Amino acid sequence: MRHAFHSILLISLFLISAPSFGASCPNDFFKEACTCNPPDNGYCISAGSKRFTYYKVAESLRKLVAPDAGFTLKTIEGGSVKNIMRMRWQNGVKFAIVQSDVLEFYKEEEENGNEIAGKIIKPLRVIMPLYNEEVHILARSNSGINTFSDLKNKRIALGKLGGGSAMTGKALYKYMFGSPLSKENSYYSPKDSDAAKDALQALAIDETVDAWIMVVGQGTKQFSEMAEGASSLIKLVKFDESNSTEQKILSGPYFTAKINEASYPWLKSDLPTITVKAFLITQKYEKQDTRRKIKNFTQAVCRNFPKLQAEGHPKWKEVELKKVDLPGGWQYSEDVLAGFKSSDCNITSEANPTTKNNSDSQVCSKKMEILNLCVPE
Repeated sequence: MRHAFHSILLISLFLISAPSFGASCPNDFFKEACTCNPPDNGYCISAGSKRFTYYKVAESLRKLVAPDAGFTLKTIEGGSVKNIMRMRWQNGVKFAIVQSDVLEFYKEEEENGNEIAGKIIKPLRVIMPLYNEEVHILARSNSGINTFSDLKNKRIALGKLGGGSAMTGKALYKYMFGSPLSKENSYYSPKDSDAAKDALQALAIDETVDAWIMVVGQGTKQFSEMAEGASSLIKLVKFDESNSTEQKILSGPYFTAKINEASYPWLKSDLPTITVKAFLITQKYEKQDTRRKIKNFTQAVCRNFPKLQAEGHPKWKEVELKKVDLPGGWQYSEDVLAGFKSSDCNITSEANPTTKNNSDSQVCSKKMEILNLCVPE
C-alpha cells in the first residue's frame, strides 16, 4: 500500500512548502479553479461521478439536510483522492466523501516518515462513517479467474489514474502478492472517458484486459441494468477467505462482505467479497462562523436522519447514526462532536465499527447490448 500512489505523493511534495495548512491556489499541480463556485450562502460537497453512489448520497444531503442547516450545498463530481486535494486547496469545499483506505494510505505514509503526507491529512476530520463500498472484480466468464488470488500477473483495469478504485485495486494486489502491480499490467481509462464503460469495453468486448476492479456500493446502475444474459460474458470474482494469499487483505482497512444476488439480475447467487467504508469528512477550521455551520449541519443530519433513510438514496438505510471508534487514529471534528452532544442528536456513547470510451454513435453489437454499453447516460 505504501507505494500504491507514490506518484501522487511525489507531486504532493511540492504542494506544501509553508507550515500552514493552506496552500496557494492556483499552483503548478492543483489545476482546478481556486473556488468551487458555491451558491450564495453555501458550500460545496465533493463526491463522485453523477452516475454512482457518492454523488447520489451527497445529493440527499443537499436536498434533505443543508436547507435545515441554514445554508445551501452544491454537489460536485470528483473521486476519493481528488476530494482530499479539493478539501485542502479549493475554497468553498467544506464537505467530501472518501474511501477510508484513501485516508489510511496517507496516514501510513506519514507513519513511514513522509512528512508531506502528514501535512496533507493533518487538518482532515470525520463527520460520520457512511456505508460499505463493495469491491467488484469482474472477469470474462470463460476465464480462469475465479478468486482474488487468480489476479496474479494479470492485466487489470483500474478506472482512472488517481481514482479511489485504482488506489484500492493496487493496494489489494500489494497486500496479496507482496509486490506492486506492474505498469504493464495496469490499465487506466482515459482522463475524459466514461471510465466504467471504457473498462467494461476493454474487458468484455476488446479483451485487452483480464479483469476490472471497481469499488462502488452494490446495486450500482452500471451493473444492475445489464441483461440477464450478461452472465454468459462476464462474472464477478469471489473473495476466498480460506485462501492464505487472500487472507492478507484483511490486515488492511478491509472487511468481509457479500454482493447479494438481488443486486444484479444476472447474478446467480450471493458472492463473497470485501468492503471498504465510505466516510463523510470535513476539516478543522478556525473561523467561528464556519465552525458554527459545521455544528448546525451535524444537528440537521440528526434531525433529518429518518428522512434521509426514507427518502434519500437507498445506501442511507445502511448508515448508522452513532459515534464509533475510527480506524487508524482518525478523529471526529470537534464541531461535529459538539453537534452530537446537542439535544438534536444526543450521541455520546462509543461503539465499535462493524466487522471488518465508447462513442454513443458506434454500432451496437449483441454483446454490447447485453452489457448495457449501448445506452447513452
